[in-house]
Amino acid sequence: MLIRHRIWNHLITKLHYLRLGKVSQRILLKPSSTIRYREREFLESLLPLEAPLSGTIKISGCVVTSKKELEILPLCLEGILNGVDSGLKNLFIIAPNHEITEIKAVVPSEVIIISDEEIIPSEISSYIFKNIPEHRQGWIKQQVLKILSAHQINENGVLIIDADTVLLRPQKWLDLDGNQNLQISAEFHDVYQKNLEQFMKLRNVSRNSSFEKLGVSFVTHYQLMQPAVLKELFENQGDSIDKGILGWLQTIDFTSTMSPISEWHTYGTFLANAHADKIRLTQWRNKSIPRNKNSVKFNLPYKKMTLNQLKLEFPKLNSVSFHHYL
Repeated sequence: MLIRHRIWNHLITKLHYLRLGKVSQRILLKPSSTIRYREREFLESLLPLEAPLSGTIKISGCVVTSKKELEILPLCLEGILNGVDSGLKNLFIIAPNHEITEIKAVVPSEVIIISDEEIIPSEISSYIFKNIPEHRQGWIKQQVLKILSAHQINENGVLIIDADTVLLRPQKWLDLDGNQNLQISAEFHDVYQKNLEQFMKLRNVSRNSSFEKLGVSFVTHYQLMQPAVLKELFENQGDSIDKGILGWLQTIDFTSTMSPISEWHTYGTFLANAHADKIRLTQWRNKSIPRNKNSVKFNLPYKKMTLNQLKLEFPKLNSVSFHHYL
């Protein structure tokens, strides 16, 4: 097994130099049945490490969080500040109003903190409270807040990132023509796709006939979202984005799974269908690690390491995620 793994790594390293990224992207974004894990891993290894974008523009960053992420949040913010090749216009935190004082104490002064009550309309909050299982309400609310935040910040592009994820290297995200960096993840959760397809049918979008299932997932824990694309996705025939998001939530079915919907997969799949020419796929290179696991190199729990130490610990990664469930 070890020999086979070494041969595999050697092969994909050598093939990367052939610059087959465009070919790989066409295959990955081609409508198909779900791509098998090894096939996806191979095709992803052919993608470029950096998006081939020129004339990149400044974007804003945004983290939707709560005080349960206080131990990781400073690292997350530092990663964003260092993870945008063109620099940031502004960096926002969206958090519950009653937790803002605690959060403000651990974040840089230049970060703009907004109460999530200012972002999410009462109609959507009420729907979540009445119709979503209690133990999943926070998870659903966070997804809605990410979409609404990107829309309301209203820059050309907003880098949305989970509060438990840390970017380790600068990346190019968006250029003047609206071409954007996008990444794919290791898993494919079919129910996310079914939810999106149901939503598109209810909206009676003219693009329905060509709205295809792709064989990849876009659940990557961070994503550049363009407000113009969000408007196209959720606003329909004069309806507001709030009404569109409410319609999206109404397609949720919790009868078969507790994870029936994804903001990342919704945006990525829509973009890949509606504007395939605007996507520049790059390698994800993310690793999920336990917060309290000790680094061999620095003999520290990962959550206590500095950004520079994390970079030295994981020199080939773009990001690490400190998920609670680990």
